[in-house]
Amino acid sequence: LANNIIDHSIDLRVNEEIRTAKTNENGRAQFTEVTPGMLVSVSATVDGEQLASQAFEMPGVGGVRVMLVATPSPVPDASTGLGQGEGTPRGRSADLVLGGDSRFLVEIGAEQTIEFYSILEVVNDSNQPIMPAAPVRFTLPANAVNVSLLNGSSALARIADGEVVIQGPLPPGSTPVSFAYILSYAGPTFELAQYLPVSLNQVAVIVEKHASMDMISAQVERRREMEADGATYIVGAGPALAAGQTFDLILTGLPHRSTTPRTVALTLAGLLIFWCVWMSYSRRLQTGRVRERETLEGKREKLYRELVRVESKHRDGDIAEAWYVKRRRELFGQLERVYRRLDQHKMSGREVTASS
Repeated sequence: LANNIIDHSIDLRVNEEIRTAKTNENGRAQFTEVTPGMLVSVSATVDGEQLASQAFEMPGVGGVRVMLVATPSPVPDASTGLGQGEGTPRGRSADLVLGGDSRFLVEIGAEQTIEFYSILEVVNDSNQPIMPAAPVRFTLPANAVNVSLLNGSSALARIADGEVVIQGPLPPGSTPVSFAYILSYAGPTFELAQYLPVSLNQVAVIVEKHASMDMISAQVERRREMEADGATYIVGAGPALAAGQTFDLILTGLPHRSTTPRTVALTLAGLLIFWCVWMSYSRRLQTGRVRERETLEGKREKLYRELVRVESKHRDGDIAEAWYVKRRRELFGQLERVYRRLDQHKMSGREVTASS
C-alpha cells in the first residue's frame, strides 16, 4: 500500500480502556498482551477525519489485522476551487438518536411486580461509524432486578454496574438494543423513570391494563385503549425527548393486596404479647407478695413466743426488772413494725387483685 502514515497515534479501545501505539516505518502499529475474548476496536484521527473499526472479539490464538484507510486529501477542482469529496458529512455524537420503532412496554407480573421493557433502536444518521467520547449508558432505577438484554440486541450492548452500556463505534444505520428489568411495588400507585442518554425521536409506550388501571405521563399527548389477544392495552404517544431526560410514567389502580389484615394481625399479636408479659409479671408479683406475707407472719409468731417467754420469766422472778422493761419495749416495737408491714401488704394485695 502507498501513502503509509508513519509515527501516527493509533488507539485500541478495550472495553473502556484506551491503549495508544505509534505506527512504524510501514505504517503499522502493534498491540500485544490483549486478553482473549475482550471486545476491542481500533481508531485514529487523520487530518481531522475520525477512522474507526467495528468492534470485534479478541481471539484466543493468533491476532487480528485491521486496516484503517483515510480519505485522500482532496484535489482542488480547477473550475470551482473546491476539493473533490468536500461537503461529505462526518459522524458526530449528535447524530445518535433513539428512532425507528423505539418504544417502551409495561406488563404486570406476579407478586406485585412490574416488568418494564425498553425496545430501542440507536440510529446513526451519518454515513460512517461513530465513536462516542464515552460509552452510551442507560442508567436503570435503583430497585431494578433481573436486568437482561433481549434477543436481537447488538453485541455492542452489555450490562455493567446497574447500567446498560453501548460500546462504540456505532455503524451507520440502526443498532438494536433491547433490555428489560423487574420493579416491585406495594400500593395501588407506582412511579417509574427511565434515563435516556441520547435523544428520543418520539415517545411510544404500551401498558398492559388490569381492571381499573390507568397511565399518567406529561410526556404522553395522545392515548387510546386497544384489545389484543384477549387483553387490554393502553397505547400512548408523545413528542421527542432530549438527551439526558427521563421518560416518566405513573401507574394507578395497580392490583395489590391490602395491608389492613396484616396490620390488624400485627396489632393483635402485639396486644397478646403485652398481655402475656403483664400476666407473667402479675403472677411473679403475687408470688413474691405471698412469700413476703408468709415471712412476716412467721416473724410475728416468733416475736409473740419471745414475748410470752419474757413475761413468764418476769413473773417467776428470773430476770431483772430493768432488762425486762427494755426487752419488752423492743419486742413491742418489732411487733408494731411487722403489723404495719402486714397492713401495707394487705392493701397492695387488694390493688393487684383488682387490677388483675
